[in-house]
Amino acid sequence: MNNFAAAGLVCLLLFSTLTQAEQGLPVTQTTSSAEQAVRQQMAANFPLKEVRAVTSVANGQLYQVEFASGLLVYTLPAAEFFLAGNLYQSTESGVVDLSQQLKQQQRAQLLAQLQPNEYLSLIPEQPAQAVIYVVLDVDCYYCQFQHLESQQLLAQGVEVRYLSLNRQRPGSSAYLKVRRTWCTDQPQQALDMLMQGRSLAEQQCTPGLMDKHIALAKQLGVERLPAVLTTDGRLISGLLRAPQIFNLLGIVAEIAAEIEVEPELVAEPAAANPEQTAPSQ
Repeated sequence: MNNFAAAGLVCLLLFSTLTQAEQGLPVTQTTSSAEQAVRQQMAANFPLKEVRAVTSVANGQLYQVEFASGLLVYTLPAAEFFLAGNLYQSTESGVVDLSQQLKQQQRAQLLAQLQPNEYLSLIPEQPAQAVIYVVLDVDCYYCQFQHLESQQLLAQGVEVRYLSLNRQRPGSSAYLKVRRTWCTDQPQQALDMLMQGRSLAEQQCTPGLMDKHIALAKQLGVERLPAVLTTDGRLISGLLRAPQIFNLLGIVAEIAAEIEVEPELVAEPAAANPEQTAPSQ
């Protein structure tokens, strides 16, 4: 779509909304019936795409439709006109990316629903100041460096919870190594061995755990590894050193001697942008 067509469609959306208000028509409906109507219409518009979620935004004047592929579409309540892309709001403090804001909230909800037997956790000896989630894979080169940061994180009271994006062929040697790692009661030893290309003996495992991790990574929007997520839903893709993670979490820490890594492999200090990316595989 060219710029003129996009601008025209935006004007059409805004004009339709203003017309509804001027005519005294309700801009919002009861949440359940309105969202259900939008879901049904968008499913009819895109029969080959799965609608994952419908969320009311802009005081019910627009609806955000999220497809399973991650595509975001914005539409009026009638779902007759729609735009794909991010939605921004102008505020007194600046421009707010509402799309990223909603994605962050959704990621936080997904992480909060995880059970302890669904991730590997390295727990600090002192009471935890914060928790992060790390998504990695056995064949991800930079994931090995990311794991090496865990000791500094633990020393400063940061609990590290590991999730796997196992991209290996089911039944292959690499796939089984990852599965055995996440089905152990010795997380530190298992992760250390995995990063060295080894694994512990087979143990009883939660059925479908690897498939759940893959589906979860897709829902979280993880595309590059390693990936670090905070409990409030911020996502940073690529290798993050311990000082950068402390900065992200607002933790003031004394850092021990750093492990040598090529300078170009290291991200800039973590910023407020929840979608910041760093070098990755």
